[in-house]
Amino acid sequence: MSFNIKEIKNISLTSLQRVFNHNTKAHKLCCLLNDVKYRVLFENSSDALMLFNPPLWHFFEVNKAALDLFEVPTLEAFYKLGPWDVSPLYQPDGELSSKKAQKMINMAMQKGSHSFTWQHKTTQNHEFYADVLLTKVELNDEVFLQASVRNITERYKLARLETEMQIMSESEEKFRKISETAHDAIVMMGPDKCISFWNAAAERMFGYTAAEAVGREMHPLLAPQANEAFHLGFEHFQKTGTGPVINKVLELTARCKNGSTLDVEITVSPLRINGSWNALGIFRDITEHKLAEEKIHQMALYDALTQLPNRRLLIDRLEQALEISKRSQRFGAVLFVDLDQFKAINDLHGHDVGDLLLQEVGVRISDCLRKTDTVARFGGDEFVIVLSELTENESESLELINSLAENIRESLSRQHQLYQTKVEFFCTASIGATLFSKHDENVDVLLKCADRAMYQAKKQGGNQVSLY
Repeated sequence: MSFNIKEIKNISLTSLQRVFNHNTKAHKLCCLLNDVKYRVLFENSSDALMLFNPPLWHFFEVNKAALDLFEVPTLEAFYKLGPWDVSPLYQPDGELSSKKAQKMINMAMQKGSHSFTWQHKTTQNHEFYADVLLTKVELNDEVFLQASVRNITERYKLARLETEMQIMSESEEKFRKISETAHDAIVMMGPDKCISFWNAAAERMFGYTAAEAVGREMHPLLAPQANEAFHLGFEHFQKTGTGPVINKVLELTARCKNGSTLDVEITVSPLRINGSWNALGIFRDITEHKLAEEKIHQMALYDALTQLPNRRLLIDRLEQALEISKRSQRFGAVLFVDLDQFKAINDLHGHDVGDLLLQEVGVRISDCLRKTDTVARFGGDEFVIVLSELTENESESLELINSLAENIRESLSRQHQLYQTKVEFFCTASIGATLFSKHDENVDVLLKCADRAMYQAKKQGGNQVSLY
């Protein structure tokens, strides 16, 4: 006497007692009792239990807990399903559920049982995580698998949350260590526009301690000149995490606690925390960099000895003066100045004294000019002056040039007392000048004309002004 699983489900305890009264074979009774016990446990299990067998691996027996868990209305509907039908297309590791389910089945068939965590879905597409135990069962020459499925979604979420919190805690610790040892200032601004993070480098750079800075509005504290522009874009940043300064490298002048200013380079990145956008700013002190740039600029455009514009900058200023003359219809002029006794002074007193004289000459010429005029060291003991916007009348402009040139000649001819030395001497200059108007466009020609006029003054004995 034997029963298979499907037959046993209709046997009640009363029927069992009746069979007991008429059946005298103890071992068959034991088999029946075991089958009935299995049926009771199967039906009343809080875990979802499902039986399926090869070759199609469709479910042929499930308990009520399985119907409820997978939201399947009837047994008949469940019997049409297989493990992959109650799973999403892919598992969390990216592998196809159908392919991975076959691996799990094969392992259970080989080892006798296999347990694992699985992502399931109901017929209503509600996904959940479960602990699954597959057990190989052999009964009456039949081989099948029993799947025990326990919903662990809440436990999984809790474990995942704990892991995320652990990762976050480790990330915060790493961020703290990195920020505290960083050379650059790291400042975070919250959605209330106030500083929420201030590292040690920020303390050193700006002079405020973290206690003094945190909780105060960042822009009025560090960059008051940019405060109004910042407020115009802050509302947009709060909504989108984007803005004209986000993820760009900017230069600004920051204000320190002691009232001094600091040139800084800042990079602003968006950081979303608890659903709100925060701005993370990294400040780098570029004072030395700016000084180096300024020095390079100075070396490129100014004479190292006299600090006057060099030949390169002179050409640029002369081209500008020509453009101004075209627009204003006013005349301009170029003056060429050459010292008369410079070589003799160098030979007699040495190049150090000669250098001091060139510096003094540059100062005296500059004192005779207007703010709009330019004097440049052209090379050696030669200086070139550019006068712009004289008058619209040619003769009046010539008179102005002659008057200015005479003032320069007279100033340079006075006795030179170089304060760094005890040397006193006289050094005159020959000056050549040429007028230009809106019709003149060639810089080289103007310089040659002024140079020729200067040589004419030298031929006449020096210490003179010659107009081309």
